Amino acid sequence: MNTQLKRHTLLGLAAGALALTMTACAAPKETAAPTLQPTAAPTPTAAPTATPAATPTATPSSDAEMLGEPIVGATTLPITPDAGQIAIYGEGHGRNYYYATELAVWQDYYAQGMRDLFLEFPYAWAQTLNLWMQAEDDAILERLYEVSAGAAWHTQDSLAFCRQIKETCPETVFHGYDISFGYDAITAQYGNLLEEEGKTDSEEYALFQNNNEQYEVYRNENDVDGTAPYRENCMVENFSRQFEALDGASVMVICGSYHAQNEASISDPNTLRFAAQLMQKYGDAVQIEDLNFGGDGSMLYLFGVAPYMANTIGTVENPGLPGVQALQIYEIFNAYEDVKELETNGVYLPCSVFPVEVKPGGVYRVGYFMEDGSEEWYTFRADGEVQNGESVVTGVTLPPL
Repeated sequence: MNTQLKRHTLLGLAAGALALTMTACAAPKETAAPTLQPTAAPTPTAAPTATPAATPTATPSSDAEMLGEPIVGATTLPITPDAGQIAIYGEGHGRNYYYATELAVWQDYYAQGMRDLFLEFPYAWAQTLNLWMQAEDDAILERLYEVSAGAAWHTQDSLAFCRQIKETCPETVFHGYDISFGYDAITAQYGNLLEEEGKTDSEEYALFQNNNEQYEVYRNENDVDGTAPYRENCMVENFSRQFEALDGASVMVICGSYHAQNEASISDPNTLRFAAQLMQKYGDAVQIEDLNFGGDGSMLYLFGVAPYMANTIGTVENPGLPGVQALQIYEIFNAYEDVKELETNGVYLPCSVFPVEVKPGGVYRVGYFMEDGSEEWYTFRADGEVQNGESVVTGVTLPPL
């Protein structure tokens, strides 16, 4: 694998990178996630909603603790380091459980010899991360964090993810394939470094310039949700140009879950999304693991440690249960093996109440919103049990956190 190829001018630019050093901004406020324990009842006029559980609230003492455990059920896609293969991982940006999972996957690939990690970053931002990888302190990383205010990446979990990569996979080379976000301080500074080093005729400078030219077009797209077909096309162009320069190296790609779908753009059925275009272009060399597992990004911590991806099935109004005004139902993925031996609690819920088919091996978290304003939560597993001639899911008792 020609992993040194893509370090290009980084060694030459390392000294100039000291100009990026500025004081770091304070960490953003973290939003506390809701708990699985019964909470205050919703107001009478509001539609009842259930929310995923929080992780334990102890203050993390290290980056590894901040990221927590990988998502249950996530896998390392089977690719070979020097086979020119592409492993795409879809995520919800900025959340610790995605980073924990992606870190574990990248550590697996790194141990196998892979070095090239593609991020949904502008080219200059990824190159700035590479400069930081060679620096003795975090000043460059902190400056990037400061400039990224307002972006989904702007979280303490993102910083922890980067620091963990530097600590455990120090030869990682980052590649940015997104369009430029405009002439921010990081982009401008990186361009200045290339010019000061006399690199204006280099491939690096061509990529940098092209990235900025894409932004000039994109800024007129009125892309409020980041799904413009033009952006998908640019991401493919930017990725391909860098990937094909790696002389057959396999790579890992991290992108938003939307871009990881093998589907057409939501605004233009004639334009495929990022991953779909790569599959069309590179065929079987591309594999995809969407860490949402088909869910909606909800997370549930059944045992207070590893998160389970969940999907909101929906709210069932007036379910026909005594004293119950509504039910809020989540399906939990990859959890049956962990709950099948738990003690039952004598609570059963008819499968006929569910707005979707209940299949054996399913696990569900259900909030009961009572007519008196109270709220109770139960976890059920689908064992195929029948009560009074009706199929039911069986309530289980979770161990204390």
